[in-house]
Amino acid sequence: MSKADLTAKLARNGYDVSKLGGGPADVPQVGTDGHMVRQQPAAAEEPRDSLLGVIASPVDAALSAGSAALGGIVGAVAGAGNNIVNGRAPGARQGEEFGSRVAEKIARPPATQTGRAILETVGKAAEPLGALPTATLAELAGAAGNASRAVRGAAAATAATQDAADAAAAAATGPRLRDLVRAPQQLDGVGAARASEAAQRAARAQSLPVPVKLTRGQLTRDRTQVAFERETAKQKEGASLAAHYEDQNATFGQNLDAGVDATGAQNITPRAVGKSFVAALESKDTAKRAEINTLYQKARDAGEMAQPVDVSALAEWVKRNKGKDRLAPIISVIESELKQNAEVQGGGVDLRTLTKQPSRTVMSLEASEDLRQAIGKLSEPGTPNVAFGKQAKGIIDTAQDGKGGDLFRQARRAYENYANEFENRDVIAKALRTKPGTSDRAVAYEDVFKHAIMNGSTDDVRHVFRVLTAHEAGADPAVVAAGQQAAKDLRGAVINHIKDEMQKNLNVDSTGARTGSPAKIDSIVRELDNDGKLDVIFGKQDAQKIRDLRDVAIDIYTSPSGTVNSSNTASALMRKLDDVAGYAKSVPVAGKAAKYMADQIKSVQTRRKVRDAINPNLRDLTGKGGN
Repeated sequence: MSKADLTAKLARNGYDVSKLGGGPADVPQVGTDGHMVRQQPAAAEEPRDSLLGVIASPVDAALSAGSAALGGIVGAVAGAGNNIVNGRAPGARQGEEFGSRVAEKIARPPATQTGRAILETVGKAAEPLGALPTATLAELAGAAGNASRAVRGAAAATAATQDAADAAAAAATGPRLRDLVRAPQQLDGVGAARASEAAQRAARAQSLPVPVKLTRGQLTRDRTQVAFERETAKQKEGASLAAHYEDQNATFGQNLDAGVDATGAQNITPRAVGKSFVAALESKDTAKRAEINTLYQKARDAGEMAQPVDVSALAEWVKRNKGKDRLAPIISVIESELKQNAEVQGGGVDLRTLTKQPSRTVMSLEASEDLRQAIGKLSEPGTPNVAFGKQAKGIIDTAQDGKGGDLFRQARRAYENYANEFENRDVIAKALRTKPGTSDRAVAYEDVFKHAIMNGSTDDVRHVFRVLTAHEAGADPAVVAAGQQAAKDLRGAVINHIKDEMQKNLNVDSTGARTGSPAKIDSIVRELDNDGKLDVIFGKQDAQKIRDLRDVAIDIYTSPSGTVNSSNTASALMRKLDDVAGYAKSVPVAGKAAKYMADQIKSVQTRRKVRDAINPNLRDLTGKGGN
């Protein structure tokens, strides 16, 4: 007799068979034909949890729930990634099936009876949630926080929740996932004009002394493409893009250096340029003065300088302005010169007419000419001496009218030309002067470049280059060479000034090189270009090269307005994909599945897009062919 038959017989006779594993359900049943029906043995009752199992059951339930939630998000994203990698449309059945298999492998059932009971209770309470719409990527990312708490334990709960919140924010506000791994539209609908602009940017960058290779985003200025390039460059898949940006930064610096070299400058630092400029002026000034002195000496030798000149009108002018000499010291200087070099003639009575004759103040033509030149030197721009000196010189010119001969007039013309170059223009005169009563320069060598170029008017700059480069036939070759070199140094200093200003910021790339500031070069070029100063300094052709350099700086260092989100949402989302894989390491199979999903999404299409960004085909952009 089998144990089951024995148990059934004992039960029918009223014996307690509970210790034999039997019960009321084991009592045999009689069929309609009167025979006993053999019962199937009852399923063995699950063993009850031990005390340790009961204590651990909440953690067991949390682990199971966490793995299920993690499987949901990993499976959903893995399915989307599988569709993208294989070129299928979003939501394709094959991708969803792949995601389901990944989710099933990650999910882990509870190991304890109490844990299962907890999950069943939670499941019944959550049944109304089934009517809600399908979870979005942001909601799945939020669920990852719960999953990570279960996987990493209570000690990591706070950090994991924050990570999940970050991923959710990135998914909700940043680019869609497929935008991160799918090539964007190359042009945004503006047609031929946009393509033409891209071709112009490419040609401009290639025309520089050291050609710059622009990315697709830099060529098109398409916001989606630029956003992809800037964000991807921060990821490991975009390492080649980051290196390309660093190469562009280095190449741009090389173009600035090449621009300096092209000017022929030998001095570009402020002090060196100042000394070069002043030395060239002084050498020409000395040569001009020697030439003028020679001409006056010829007139002197011919007796033309000894003719008397009536300066009575100048003496009367001094008397009228005597009280203003504190305001304009030049009045006292003129008075002193008249006392030393002029004499009063006449003033007696004419015996024929018995009338009193007026007196005259007379000085030689040479003395009057010396006084005139002294007045010109003392008429410092920006002081009252200028106005009073101009009046005094006009009186002397009237007194000298018709005096002297051709030699004197030739000498006078030479001096006037010299005065117009060196004395009557403050941009030159101040650079040569010293401060009154000292040996200090009125303009320090370090400030000459700023005084002559950056702070000078367009007319001042034009005059500076005319003085440095315009020389008469037969001029001393050394004087000519010094002036031409100083002009080259000033041009080189302008480009070096742009470089210094661009690299004043403290931002450096991974190579340690300073990154250029497009705002600085744009500001300087605009300032010089406002009233034609740039053309005066470089000439039209070379000035355009400076503008091209500025435009290329804008192309490589800036993004279209509204392109790059300062919260780096795309970067944040991609980092969270890495985090999901990290959190899943302690769950069987989850780590490998999550890592596979993240790597596939970020690697295949992204690397292809990076290669396309760095090596854009101009045929796609312009329809004209070329690379």
